[in-house]
Amino acid sequence: MANEEIHAKKADIAPHAHYMRPLDGIRGMACLFVVAAHIVILFKIDELPEWGSMGVVIFFVLSGFLMSTLYADTKFSLDASVKYMIARFTRIAPPYWVAVLFAWALYMYMPTYAYQMTPFQMLRSVFFGGNQGVFWSIPPEIQFYVFFLLLWFSWGKWKAGNRTWGIVAILLSLAMLVTREQWGGLMLPSKLHIFLYGFGAAFLVKSKAISAQLCTLPAQVLLSIVTIVYGYCIVTEQSLYVELVFPGLVGLWVASMSRSTLFTKPFETDTMRLMGAASFSVYLFHDALLRFFADLGVFHYNIFVNIMLSVLLCLVPPIAFHVLCEKRLNKASKEAALTCFEKIKARWPALAKA
Repeated sequence: MANEEIHAKKADIAPHAHYMRPLDGIRGMACLFVVAAHIVILFKIDELPEWGSMGVVIFFVLSGFLMSTLYADTKFSLDASVKYMIARFTRIAPPYWVAVLFAWALYMYMPTYAYQMTPFQMLRSVFFGGNQGVFWSIPPEIQFYVFFLLLWFSWGKWKAGNRTWGIVAILLSLAMLVTREQWGGLMLPSKLHIFLYGFGAAFLVKSKAISAQLCTLPAQVLLSIVTIVYGYCIVTEQSLYVELVFPGLVGLWVASMSRSTLFTKPFETDTMRLMGAASFSVYLFHDALLRFFADLGVFHYNIFVNIMLSVLLCLVPPIAFHVLCEKRLNKASKEAALTCFEKIKARWPALAKA
């Protein structure tokens, strides 16, 4: 979810949904965690904390937080929900499909390539069900975007005094949370609690009384320390996506860091904001590039040179893709989808009033 969408929509939504500059850098940091984890694995460096998995948790929390910030307090309608899905789909699908095609091309060139993009895997990936490399995290993200429609709709009904749909949403969420360990990693129930922590954390920021205490420099420092200590010392890779405390701490931390203070300034630098803007492209392409060049035998220097070279290969091509292609693909596909939707509404005016 691109934080700049908040800026683009701020005139249409509640005043609290201002542009949250620190979140760009936080997204960039999460992406760097994932990149660092894969480099560590490739070069068999001394074991480090599970940075990669922690980065993914931050990504999921941010998705829930930003969906809630952008849409939860806006009026739900067929028109708004379709535009929401268009915005989500055109943000994710174009660069994701390019990354899938890229991985398939590398597999065709090198059949021993780590991403085994067989015809079956290719088909799964195209329809957001793939599990090769980093692609595994896209299915639960897409599924949450669909599930968010129920959260959005039921919250609107709840505020209007109709509790029925809210109870349905709560019971369904509880059922998925209780059974989360029985679901495969590609399914939303296994990660729903992470998204929901982000969704709920956004409401803390919307409360003036709570945000006045939560979004302060002392709270930001304290939550940063507690989250880091808990994540590094207590959570294991096996429990990271299942246990409930760590993503809850991340949710509180993200909410706290959403307001600018002296402590958030490192996340608001141009470098970190660029990293955050390009994070989706970096996430999609870095691992495929890293594994491909490793298979080609590029990393035959000393460990320092190999790490520097791997960092450049993981970051420079994806950032270039973001600047030159991703933004254009997102814009063109969104405009095309919205134009098509407007034509449909013009033909069936009743849809515009639904």
